[in-house]
Amino acid sequence: MKLFRRLTVMFLAIGMGAAPGLAAQPALASPPGYLAPGEYVNKSTFATFQSFDGYWNADVDVTQDHYETRLRNGATVKGDQTVLSVYVANYSDQIFFQGCYLIPSTDFITSSDLSSMTVITTIMDSTPDCGFPNSIPSGTVISLQWLGTGPVASSSNVINATCTGYRQESRSSSSNNLATVSGTISGVLPNPLSNVPGFIEAGAGDIHVSGTAADSCPPGGNGRGAGVGPQPAGNYDFTNNQEFAVYQSPDFSQFLEIIATRNVNVTNPKGGPASGARTSNGPVTSVDAQVEIRITDFNTDTFFSGCYEIAPGALNTNGITSASLSVYLDGSQPACPNDPFDQQNVPMPLTVDASWVGTGPSAPVRDVGQFSCASYNTQSTAEVNAVAASSSFTLPEIYPGQTFAWDQSALSTSDLKMHASGTDPPSCIVRG
Repeated sequence: MKLFRRLTVMFLAIGMGAAPGLAAQPALASPPGYLAPGEYVNKSTFATFQSFDGYWNADVDVTQDHYETRLRNGATVKGDQTVLSVYVANYSDQIFFQGCYLIPSTDFITSSDLSSMTVITTIMDSTPDCGFPNSIPSGTVISLQWLGTGPVASSSNVINATCTGYRQESRSSSSNNLATVSGTISGVLPNPLSNVPGFIEAGAGDIHVSGTAADSCPPGGNGRGAGVGPQPAGNYDFTNNQEFAVYQSPDFSQFLEIIATRNVNVTNPKGGPASGARTSNGPVTSVDAQVEIRITDFNTDTFFSGCYEIAPGALNTNGITSASLSVYLDGSQPACPNDPFDQQNVPMPLTVDASWVGTGPSAPVRDVGQFSCASYNTQSTAEVNAVAASSSFTLPEIYPGQTFAWDQSALSTSDLKMHASGTDPPSCIVRG
């Protein structure tokens, strides 16, 4: 399943639950991550499924975009694009088929109420591809239908982002539905598909941009909001501070990165939904912190990465003004949960001392959103802010006597307040 309910605020993005595949068609304005002044409109539909019957694995995505961009300088870009991605494999027999193609929009039929989506298309040698290696045989007919099983979930967001003279106003809406998938992929998948779990989504977004961001604005993406899954009925406040420091040697032989994060969560569930606790005597506050370390040093063939839970007091933060980290990792700190990408091979013991000072203008973002599915509803407001920073850090056990400094680090804060009501049934929880 892809593109399920999102409560994470992404800096300068179209917003929570935005239509999938919203393409940034025009050129970006400096610094990276900021759109050029103009109007950006997009409508998208999306269908996907993954199937495995013990021998054959099938994974199909279909995305259809209708986009129009009108820049202040007079340039206009608009178009339609329907992308079909297919992957079929039998690992036991070492059989693999894959392909990504641009198919006619008329080959993907969607209903306005999200009750069904259908793709019927024939892949030929002349079918335009996405520029990746393809091995789907010419003449393959793909005939698949998604039938929605309900309930339909909907979300909407209004986001305002600014930095000096730059202003971005975004509105988005999206609906999605669980589905069952049936059909055939001729010549590639030997057996027809029937009642395979799938997912369908439709959405639209509009972004209005005025002004140009100063070079001193933090690169887009540095302001990351707190993200949570479905919560029981009640009131919630999730705050987050994140500090990012990176060092890159002039000859590109060394890349060192430290990310420190501190979360304060205040939860006050009122009880009822199956997705969480049923009772509460009042707000409960929890505080946690973690540090990620990544080291790539081609001079010494050193490749370390790890993420560790640390005592919250090891990270002192002052909003986006400054922060400091002082922690001694001795191997007793647990690995960060849900972090499959780090190797957890950073040598211990290791002393990590780092500091950040905010520089340049801040880039505040405000996101107001709602989500509903059956009788479950949430309303949320997120405030995100980020600033470019100068930083320095030491790792004395690995690099004795050396201080790493860089002026393209960042400090960010976020505060997500959410009110949830009703009951979140299993068919809605799976989209969280």
